[in-house]
Amino acid sequence: MLEKEIIYGLQQLSNPVLDFIFQMITHLGDQYVLILLVAVFYWLINKRSAFKLVFTYIFSASLNELIKGFVNRTRPYEEADIRSIGPKTHGSSMPSGHSQASSVISSILYLEYRKKIPWLKWVLLANLILVPLSRMYLGQHYLTDVLVGVIIGVGISIVMSYLVDKMGKFEYVYGLILALILTVYAIIMKDKAYADVKNVFVAAGGFTGFAVGYTIDKLWVDYDKKPYKWTYLYRMLLGIVGILLLYFGLKMMLPKSSLWADYFRYMAIGLWATCGVYTLFKVLKL
Repeated sequence: MLEKEIIYGLQQLSNPVLDFIFQMITHLGDQYVLILLVAVFYWLINKRSAFKLVFTYIFSASLNELIKGFVNRTRPYEEADIRSIGPKTHGSSMPSGHSQASSVISSILYLEYRKKIPWLKWVLLANLILVPLSRMYLGQHYLTDVLVGVIIGVGISIVMSYLVDKMGKFEYVYGLILALILTVYAIIMKDKAYADVKNVFVAAGGFTGFAVGYTIDKLWVDYDKKPYKWTYLYRMLLGIVGILLLYFGLKMMLPKSSLWADYFRYMAIGLWATCGVYTLFKVLKL
């Protein structure tokens, strides 16, 4: 099979340096990169761009999980002569979640800032190519997995970017509706094994917190002062410290391996990262 031969050929190049580089590159498609980007955009640059990125990412990730459930394709490392370089990614191989996520991030940022920052397109193009390549090199996905992930990610980004623009000043309403849909879906899935649906509850809780916090921030906090000089650093420090305190503090306080504990922990983080942080910025005049 040609796809198998491509991965086999890539892994013939394997050495400790390349293994490390590609394991780092593949993390550009992780949720933690999204969280960092959203934090930077929400606290320092443009709240609406942050909303558009999160809204599109969550919609894309939900569709990805739905397709994976139908396709249920085995991963390349399950072949006898293909190995998993680094940790194994479980679940269906088609489509590639990392490739789809990196495509959403690259596409939304390109659509938002292609005119303001001309050189950014080359960075985003590199991300669009290297993350899918890393997924094949590491033995986690076939070529068609990453290609389908990229196509879906780019397509969804174009459509959702247009729709969010059309939502006008009522975009927060659609965010709340999506949060409700995700929460209802989490309730439906609550009796499944913890490992199988943990990400569903994390995503539902995190986005619900973000959507509710975004609404409170927009309608009641109403503070949109642009940072200057050292306030950039102060905002990032306050925001990140708050996230870390909530993440580790609630992790110690709430039950372990509990779906609803994960939901409420990430919901609290979403609330803090939006209306919580901006309430503090407003009080401190940052």
